[in-house]
Amino acid sequence: NLSYAEIPNHGFDVILGVTGTLEGLSKHETKILRHSYNVNEFASIPSVYGNNKLKFAGDTAADFIIGDTKADHFMEIKNAIVARRKPEKEDGVTRAVMVFFKSSEILLEFHRSTYMESLKNETRRGS
Repeated sequence: NLSYAEIPNHGFDVILGVTGTLEGLSKHETKILRHSYNVNEFASIPSVYGNNKLKFAGDTAADFIIGDTKADHFMEIKNAIVARRKPEKEDGVTRAVMVFFKSSEILLEFHRSTYMESLKNETRRGS
């Protein structure tokens, strides 16, 4: 078995790395790098590609919707699925959408609901 975390402990004089997460390390993670791996110098260089332009669901307040009832909640889930599956390009390819539920019981309840009926032929359940 090989643990990538243990490779630096095998007597290398220099550890070089490229990561987009160095500036996001917690104090604890930085301490691990310093003490466990003897990394004492950090350098950060701006990306040659510019700022990240990716946008993810959940990035804005509009992505958080609270329904007053379970029916409202299920309807909003269905509306979000439909909206996010719309093709972004003229090729007509729909996007994959993953929905996570707190429990399998709630997932099955949603799957049996009238809100899911129109989507049933287009969805697959994970195993």
